[in-house]
Amino acid sequence: MSEDIINRRAIQWFPGHMAKTLRLMETEIRNVDCVLQILDARIPLSSLNPEIERITSGKPHLYIMNKADLADPDITAQWLAYKGIALAGCAIGAGCALIAGIGPGIGEGNAVAKALEAIGRQPECKGDVTSTMLLGCAIAETTGIYGFVTGLLLIFVAPGMFMNFLG
Repeated sequence: MSEDIINRRAIQWFPGHMAKTLRLMETEIRNVDCVLQILDARIPLSSLNPEIERITSGKPHLYIMNKADLADPDITAQWLAYKGIALAGCAIGAGCALIAGIGPGIGEGNAVAKALEAIGRQPECKGDVTSTMLLGCAIAETTGIYGFVTGLLLIFVAPGMFMNFLG
């Protein structure tokens, strides 16, 4: 962070933890692929920190509008037009939600492998081990189903709701 920016301020209000964080951001920004910023939808321009904008310039940004239900839809539409923000957030969220199917698949594979080992060690417990394994796999599968449904909702429903919100 350039010390002259802080020193040019008429009132020295800049807290030490902020200065330390901005210095850390300047050294670590090379390791960042994308910047995610949460802004207050009621005052998006005032929510931006010019120092953070300077440090992160040249990196792709994803803005999340917090408290959008309290914001003026006209102001929100102007902000989106000003920044040229698309509905990429819905696509990113859907991708993340669909990744939720990976965990249950790995977990179910491990459960089946352990069940087969248990049956191999104690064949007389085959019925109990199998029923417990099937119940566990069914419960684990619900996570993948929830992720899939959430992804579909974000792809097909959320963009329309967002555009209706903007008017």
